[in-house]
Amino acid sequence: MSARMSDRGESQGPQQLVVLGPDPLVGREVGGYVIEVPLGEGGMGLVYQARHPFLGRRFAIKVLRPELATDKQLSANFVREAQTLSGLKHPHIIDIVGFGPLDDQRQFMVMEFLDGRTLEAELHEYGALPLHRALSLAEEILDGLEAAHSIDVIHRDLKPSNVFLAKVSGGKQVVKLLDFGLAKLAPAALAGDKNSAASARSAIAGTPDYIAPEQAIGEGVSKLSDLYSFGVMFYEVLTGKKLFAADEASLDPIHELLQQHLHKRAPRLGEAFPADLDLLVSELLEKDPKNRPQGVQYVRQRLRRLTRDMQRELTQQRPNPMLLQTAEILPRLASPPRAMRWPVVVAALVLLAGAATAWWAAGEPEQPVVVAAAPPVVVAPKPEELEPLARLPPVPKIEVPKIEVQKIEVEKRDPLPEPAPAPKKVSAALPECEVNDRWRTAVRGHLQELQQRAASKGTAAAWTRFEDAEGPLTASIASAESGVDCAAVERRIQQLAKELAR
Repeated sequence: MSARMSDRGESQGPQQLVVLGPDPLVGREVGGYVIEVPLGEGGMGLVYQARHPFLGRRFAIKVLRPELATDKQLSANFVREAQTLSGLKHPHIIDIVGFGPLDDQRQFMVMEFLDGRTLEAELHEYGALPLHRALSLAEEILDGLEAAHSIDVIHRDLKPSNVFLAKVSGGKQVVKLLDFGLAKLAPAALAGDKNSAASARSAIAGTPDYIAPEQAIGEGVSKLSDLYSFGVMFYEVLTGKKLFAADEASLDPIHELLQQHLHKRAPRLGEAFPADLDLLVSELLEKDPKNRPQGVQYVRQRLRRLTRDMQRELTQQRPNPMLLQTAEILPRLASPPRAMRWPVVVAALVLLAGAATAWWAAGEPEQPVVVAAAPPVVVAPKPEELEPLARLPPVPKIEVPKIEVQKIEVEKRDPLPEPAPAPKKVSAALPECEVNDRWRTAVRGHLQELQQRAASKGTAAAWTRFEDAEGPLTASIASAESGVDCAAVERRIQQLAKELAR
């Protein structure tokens, strides 16, 4: 948390708190931390820099705004978020170290102090990010989001201002997700009743640019709502543009934005991006949650596969620098540079002219000058002229001594251990196709048996086949709701078992 970080994650530097007179919290001890200076404010709370008096370390303290102290539901959500995240230690989620109430019953939360800036500030300065950096940031965001979803925590307000790029040792940046569960969205009548626009605007907390359609109309949020918000944010990171934008002349831009999320088809990335990435983003932006990817893990697997394919393609297209250097050197050795040819030609002409002049001045010699001696002619001798070869002495016989073979007693050793039994085969008979905890436990057990079978084969093909099927199967098991769903899961498990048995 730096001076540029606030509850809303603004990227234009710290917001000055508008207060009449000195801030009553500055210089006060809250939860064992001394508040030093205000950092910023947002729609839900105020953020301060604090310091532990004994450790000397800086921390960030978020306090609910005074006018929201009477909202019992909001205070309960605040406390629930603090309780949940304080037990979730993850490198991509901001660390909560303490929380509690003030004297005026306002809730506060003590967080780690982060140095850096938000993803919103990064996009404001650079626009669209390079593809390799965008994929790396997306994987870190999904990593933190998956950890939160694993304990049934839904973010509800995923956007670039709530994604912080924290500086760590070595000059690297690490993604930290902020503000879980603070954005509370009340139902809004958006089916065409323009008279309800004012009430809808007052009910929405935060920005509507990244809200899922079902969240905008109050149908309830889910983990798939977070995936839609991630897709909107990922589109902006890749293209540098917002997914939807209201008309500048619109009298009610918030209502117009929400209508676009509900009814307007999301634009595609285009041919400038890989086709698999374009397809994945379009699936994340589906209006109906059932048509979106059914889990963060599945999205992460597809992004990792896309990254591997890009790295493999880049490696194949990049030429070998040693071959390039050799190709450049060989022509130079075969033919010297043009600038070095003329001195050699001139020197040869001068030598020839000097030799001709000397020969002319000396006149005709008494004996001819031998220019080159003819090679001697070698005549092979006739067979009768060859001297007979001396006979070689006979080879003496060598007596080989007899070798007595002695019996050697072999030391008896313990027998070798029996090989480990092969993994059990997946039972063809699964529990009765009824979606309940017993069915999910049994199906997950079969999936673990298939994992052991893939590992025991010791081949990359078997493990890749299981890895590709594991994510969709896990998501399908978690999202199964009817007998049709569980039957489909069982068929896919049996098919995977047949493929691994080959």
